[in-house]
Amino acid sequence: MIPDYLTFIRFQDKRNLIYIYAIGLILIGFYWKNAGFTFPSEDIGVVSGILALVLYNFIFDLKAYWAYKCVTKNIDFSWFKKKQNHKIELFLTQPLVAGFLSLIMLSAMSWGLYQLLPSLYALFLISLLGPLVIFLLFRMIRTSYVKQVAISVAKKVKYKSLTRYVLLSVCISTVVNLLTISPLRN
Repeated sequence: MIPDYLTFIRFQDKRNLIYIYAIGLILIGFYWKNAGFTFPSEDIGVVSGILALVLYNFIFDLKAYWAYKCVTKNIDFSWFKKKQNHKIELFLTQPLVAGFLSLIMLSAMSWGLYQLLPSLYALFLISLLGPLVIFLLFRMIRTSYVKQVAISVAKKVKYKSLTRYVLLSVCISTVVNLLTISPLRN
């Protein structure tokens, strides 16, 4: 029996939330250790950048994943029949735009928590709330991407060589690593 989209998503969301929390907490933990167990105000952007890059990595290959699910007919997508994406929705869900908007949102949240609480409590709350914000943004973007799949499944090849696919992932991994170890500059 092929599950419908909503049943599949409920099952998948349970695992995604745990996975996002694990990645977010590990990366912020590495940052905190490398910062000498402090959280100066200058590093609010660094922590927000780490969390925004986690979201970017999650949504970068999301269209390809759902295109694969659509082609292999693992899930019943009838829930999305006759649903359309608006142009603003298409623009806002592009990985780069969504990553930048999440960076702004996470920076504002981090700055607000830093102003209200002592720095270590602020970092603790950022560690707890940041992955939840990422998960909620991921859910909104996923719905938009699944609607796009029916229109754009395999219309064109994005890159012709494997090197170009891998290059972006390597660059993002390098940026995350540099942000995580940036406190060691002191």
